[in-house]
Amino acid sequence: MRSWKQLPYFLAVARSGSFRAGAAELGATHATTRRQIDELEMVLGTRLLHRDRSGVELTEAGRRFLSEALEAERHVMAAENRVLGLDREASGTVRLSCEALIARSLLPPVLAQFSQRYPEIDIDLKVGDSFDDVAGHEVDLAVRIAADPPAGARADRICPFNVATYASQTYLAEQLPLAGPRGEGLAWIGYDDAGVAGRIAASPFPDAPLRYKTTDLDTHLALVRAGAGLSVLPVWVESRYPELQQLPGTRQETGRAIWLVINADLARITRVRRFAKALSTAIAASSGADLAR
Repeated sequence: MRSWKQLPYFLAVARSGSFRAGAAELGATHATTRRQIDELEMVLGTRLLHRDRSGVELTEAGRRFLSEALEAERHVMAAENRVLGLDREASGTVRLSCEALIARSLLPPVLAQFSQRYPEIDIDLKVGDSFDDVAGHEVDLAVRIAADPPAGARADRICPFNVATYASQTYLAEQLPLAGPRGEGLAWIGYDDAGVAGRIAASPFPDAPLRYKTTDLDTHLALVRAGAGLSVLPVWVESRYPELQQLPGTRQETGRAIWLVINADLARITRVRRFAKALSTAIAASSGADLAR
């Protein structure tokens, strides 16, 4: 039992792949998390993690210990659920509507972890951007990106959603020295017609042409990473794609946030309440630190 206190820290770091993300998941500091892992390794007398600038990697001993630690966690969760007495409201289906950006970038690990903890609760995921889904009882919860919460529904602010202009480091190294003072020679990747001209005109590169236009974030990421041009992306891409860099002379755009919109009639139902809490906590932990920079 000497390592019981450190177990949650090890699991959080092993799952997330970094001390920073693991600390955010637990609501702890980076220093506390590192100290707990160091104490665990001292107790066990072996190295569990390889550390480098890109994150952490499990050693062979770490992989073996992770397997046993996960089994211990499952037993503890099962005991907790038995004590709490999962009733009928803690089983069934929760209907979630989520914007594509969140669904693709942040949601998969959240759903996987929740399903392990609550195997009796199923998730019906609808990817879309309509606020009317919740008010119209089409879904129980919705995750949205907006400056203000929608009217007519309960909405909890999860974390800020900041964006900035990015390009690949290779593109900047090769093209920026050759570009004109107003961006001549560079290329923009835009989302749609609404506002794109104004955004380009207000940027430090107003004479760079709009060469590509798509509403799909995955395509934006692929084009930017391939060196096709400049695009406005969420600031969390910088920590996940180290080859990307915010353009010199540009600033982050603030003012929007990620909101959890809840059907007020269903907010007290156990399965909805538990999923709402897990969802907001996990999204804030996985993106909040990066988004708030």
